Amino acid sequence: MKSDVSYGVQVMLLYADKLVKKLVSLYRQLVQLDPMDVAKIHENLGETALRNGAYDAAISHFRKVTEVDPANAEALYNLGVAYQYASSSEDAIESFRKAIEVRPEYGDAYYSLGMIYLERDLAAEAMRCFQRAIELDSQNADAHYRLGIVYDKQGEYPSAVTCFQNAIELTPQVAKYHQRLGYAYESLDQHQEAVECFKTAMELE
Repeated sequence: MKSDVSYGVQVMLLYADKLVKKLVSLYRQLVQLDPMDVAKIHENLGETALRNGAYDAAISHFRKVTEVDPANAEALYNLGVAYQYASSSEDAIESFRKAIEVRPEYGDAYYSLGMIYLERDLAAEAMRCFQRAIELDSQNADAHYRLGIVYDKQGEYPSAVTCFQNAIELTPQVAKYHQRLGYAYESLDQHQEAVECFKTAMELE
């Protein structure tokens, strides 16, 4: 029995030794990689972590990417998204701003930045971001919708109506677009139009 146990231990140690050697070999190969290649590995890992809701891991990977490649707008944007999901809005704002500095026509970054400002009731900042997002991509229905919400909060109901109508024209199957248009019509005492919007919203839900 003892000889069997001893043999088993020897086999385990042999495999362990081979595993360690393999890990050392892989580590040496990794060390020899170009820094940009390493950054690409971290970027892929970060994107996977972000998709799976592992936001702390995503943040760690994207930060490593931006340390090596500070002009990587996609990594900066994804870092901002990860921070946003991790409820770290100040860091998210900084990341989105950096992404815009690197790529001034980054519409998604403007939209995401606008969402944070909207949540903070910073109407002027949110409005500028959504307007810029629309300038860069006029087909972004949700940017029209969010801009409408900003106008609605400011009591600028005719402008809100226009924005909600634009969103509906682009994506007519979204119930909340019709619902918010109905509220804006109600604020303008256009009750029949509001009723029609609410009916459409209920049909779509």
